Amino acid sequence: MKVLGLVGSPRKGSNTDLLVSAILEGAGANKHLTEKIYLYDFEIVPCVDCKACKKGNFKCAFGDGMQTIYPKLEEADAIVFGTPLYWYGPSAKMKLLIDRLRPFIASKKLKGRKAFLVIHPKRVQKPATWPSECSLYLSSIWAWSWLEN
Repeated sequence: MKVLGLVGSPRKGSNTDLLVSAILEGAGANKHLTEKIYLYDFEIVPCVDCKACKKGNFKCAFGDGMQTIYPKLEEADAIVFGTPLYWYGPSAKMKLLIDRLRPFIASKKLKGRKAFLVIHPKRVQKPATWPSECSLYLSSIWAWSWLEN
């Protein structure tokens, strides 16, 4: 099994990075292949809803860093999405990546993959609000029906 870790924190060595690393270390200890990608190392431009990814070969029209990430997603059996929680949602790079997954939604290329979501808040002012903050984010990605969770 190949496990791909996507780190959506802008800081290497951050709490999110440490959490994703721990998951990948556990997978590696169980003889799974692992790879970690720092999204902030890639230029990812916003989706402009051109719909090119929904036709023909289901390829995105942009030639940015996602062209390096797309094959890694296809090769992975499990994907760890790691992001800090900023303003009730993912980091900017993680949101860009999520938006640019449209070719995989249209083609169902990732159907059956396992997905794991790792969310780390910068700090929680009121611990009682933490579940509701996460639920807003989780409900926004629940429509990823092509992933097995």
